[in-house]
Amino acid sequence: MSESVEQLQSEIEKLRDKNAQLINEKRKIRDERDSLQEQLQTITTERDAAQAEVKRITIDLPRAEVLEAVAVDGMSEVLRRELEHHFDIVRTDDGKDVFHKDGQPVEVEGKGVEFSADGIRVLYEKAGLKIGAMLKGSGATGGGAMGTVIGVRSTESKKTQPQNAHFGLK
Repeated sequence: MSESVEQLQSEIEKLRDKNAQLINEKRKIRDERDSLQEQLQTITTERDAAQAEVKRITIDLPRAEVLEAVAVDGMSEVLRRELEHHFDIVRTDDGKDVFHKDGQPVEVEGKGVEFSADGIRVLYEKAGLKIGAMLKGSGATGGGAMGTVIGVRSTESKKTQPQNAHFGLK
């Protein structure tokens, strides 16, 4: 009987050692998992920042340049909001930005309208989008030219000097 008790105690001791070994392995694996999760979080944060920077460089800046080229000074952001209010701007597979409305490409006279200075002018001139006050004109002057702003006309009359104004000595 003493032999079986000793055998049982020996088996219990082996089981305790095995249990301690498994607990240590579990702790190591848990610590490794936590470390990998931290690394994943860091990499995910870096990836998101890099994607945001790529989007800024490849999408936002070129679109802002188009708006700056076509909008009156100080109106490019207002023009962007107005265009985005009426349309979605979608990047096609070939890298062009086009206007979409209700999930479909916007067409004027049977042609898709690209997000470009010409496309924005087409929306104003041929599709009737009321953005004329925000758009630069041709820049031509003289000889009946419209001036530098489309759709904005001054209603202020020129101020004239009073007829009885005297300058100089009497």
